[in-house]
Amino acid sequence: MLLSLRTLGRHATSWLVVRPVLLVVALAGLLSARDYLLALGLLLASYGLALVWLPAAFIVPGAVLAAVAVFGVR
Repeated sequence: MLLSLRTLGRHATSWLVVRPVLLVVALAGLLSARDYLLALGLLLASYGLALVWLPAAFIVPGAVLAAVAVFGVR
């Protein structure tokens, strides 16, 4: 059962608001639009491959990430 915000107290409610904002700010500076598109493409590819053959959903995105790590995209 989820606790209501009233039972968590004032500090917990402010942390619930600040934490996602800090995460977005941290990720916005570290990742570019190309990185987001790579992640989205890998998620969609792995979902589609999981419908055909489940091990391929792990093999193909892993190989793509390894190729990007070795050869780089920038």
